[in-house]
Amino acid sequence: MCRRSRRNAITAQLQGGGDIHCSVTIDGQTKSGHASGGYNICSAQLNGDFMGGWS
Repeated sequence: MCRRSRRNAITAQLQGGGDIHCSVTIDGQTKSGHASGGYNICSAQLNGDFMGGWS
């Protein structure tokens, strides 16, 4: 049985201001996020499905 991770995520937090974009790409599937201003957090996450794909 393959024990490959079925959840892949990234987060980035601003330090008082600015603008940031983040993304996760696996097997051609991409999820992206955006944050701006203050101490906001950008996050993007891909989850594995039961058929071996990503969503």
